[in-house]
Amino acid sequence: MVNPYLLGGALLKAFEDGIDNDIDPGQPENRNIYQAMEAGKQVKKLPMSLGEALDRWQMTTSLSHPCRRNV
Repeated sequence: MVNPYLLGGALLKAFEDGIDNDIDPGQPENRNIYQAMEAGKQVKKLPMSLGEALDRWQMTTSLSHPCRRNV
């Protein structure tokens, strides 16, 4: 489960970072991810535990630095 307020705040911060830094989001993903996985394609998966999520969060710069400044 995710706290909806934290999720909303994180999404807004990500949007703000993308707009402020003029980050290109890339091409939209149009393929069926389940078919791609069955075909043997490598796909990025969401973290399955809090520890894994925190490890990934520590590696990112766009979300971790602004949040640490406010904590």
